[in-house]
Amino acid sequence: MKMLPLATTIGTSSIILTMAAAASDNSSIRRLSRGDNAILRNPSRKLDAAQQFDGSSSIKFSKCVDIKTLPDNYQVDDDAVTSTIKSGDLVSTKSYVLFHMCNGGTCYEDEEYIVDINTYTKNIASYYANYEGAICQACNKYADFCSSGNDDGGNSYNNNNNYNNNNYYNGGNRQLKNFDCDECDQYSCFSNNNKYNAYNDAINNLIDDISDCLRTGSYASNAEELYVGPMCSANGKGIELALFLDNECTTYTAEKAFGSLPSYYMYSSEYVFEATKDSFQKAYSETTSCEDLDVANPYNQANDDGANYDGNQEMNAYCQQLFDEGGALGLSSCSANDDQNGNYNYGNDDQNNGNNGGDDFLSWYTYDMTVDNAQDINQVCSAVSEMGGSYSNYYNKYKSGTWNSASSSGGGSYLDMGDVEESAVVAVGFLSFFLIGAVAGGAWLYKKQKEKELDSKLERLNSGTFESIRTDKGTME
Repeated sequence: MKMLPLATTIGTSSIILTMAAAASDNSSIRRLSRGDNAILRNPSRKLDAAQQFDGSSSIKFSKCVDIKTLPDNYQVDDDAVTSTIKSGDLVSTKSYVLFHMCNGGTCYEDEEYIVDINTYTKNIASYYANYEGAICQACNKYADFCSSGNDDGGNSYNNNNNYNNNNYYNGGNRQLKNFDCDECDQYSCFSNNNKYNAYNDAINNLIDDISDCLRTGSYASNAEELYVGPMCSANGKGIELALFLDNECTTYTAEKAFGSLPSYYMYSSEYVFEATKDSFQKAYSETTSCEDLDVANPYNQANDDGANYDGNQEMNAYCQQLFDEGGALGLSSCSANDDQNGNYNYGNDDQNNGNNGGDDFLSWYTYDMTVDNAQDINQVCSAVSEMGGSYSNYYNKYKSGTWNSASSSGGGSYLDMGDVEESAVVAVGFLSFFLIGAVAGGAWLYKKQKEKELDSKLERLNSGTFESIRTDKGTME
């Protein structure tokens, strides 16, 4: 049987599924963890890709692709398990983001880059999470500049300067963001209502934790612990928060919806989650600048001192990490035969190479590549390139719920930037997460009792003990 060109997994350690006998006791599926750590082999050409861009560049999300994987060892000897896999309620998969690199305000639609969804979400969402903090820090530092009436001239300068892509140069090939007094008001930086500084560490921690696969404190019906992480939406035009059976977030389960879980184990503040949600939204809807988040001294700006530096400025760390950490590659630079010998295959010929499941499993199970082959970003890039734009997605919005909150009139979606079908108004919407998560299992009462402890918890959050807050509470089902 010809294997369908679909999808895969990458992680610091690969998950091996053992689908064992089982049925009414719901213990039919268990997983084993491989001891060795899989290493993402970042090809040298990723450096060439990164060197094409600088601080004047920007990033724009294009689409999301799922890669389906064949686990190293597998065994299926129960009809119920087979049915679960065939229905798509249990999928070994990994999501990848395709994005455009833009220069001078123009995104080149004919070139897309690919990186794993975890790296993209963590870095680009963190950019937006830290943007407000950088603005308010500068506003407080240069408050006199705005109050002295320099803001009008400064803003006029900024607008003209930004238009010409000549942001202030501060040495060391760093292109700094221009200071704008209007943004101080926009983010209430001079008001006591600005909560960003108090919650800054907690927001960044939650972004990192969800991006890296966060333990939820809840369990599947077979007693497997559930984890939450980003996954492509059902149509690949955005992302969802999906539930997984492993701490690498590679084994997707549609048994429960993220929105149905109590939230207290994952975070303690609604504001923190709302800010995290907002950062995720912007990462997949906005054009992200690669300029430095540090803000230039407005007095130097106003004097036009060095503002017209024409050299290449370094990309900020958020953009750079897509290439350094994630090994982002241009789709046009990889193909199935670019190993110079024409020997690339994605694991579909390994059907009889010692896998325990035998031909019975492989007679109906389709996949894109094996777990081992999926550790090579070159092969992932090549597999996606060969798909020719015909991509697959495995998120089940009807069973897993959706972050999208469509209005009754069919208004736009939340993170999914595509049109929302009428039937997409399902189960639990992302915006109702707090209500449902609080009510489930009596968590609402728990949160009320703990409101008075929020200040002390925030101190712990900002002192780096976020993990202890998540894990020192028992599970509430």
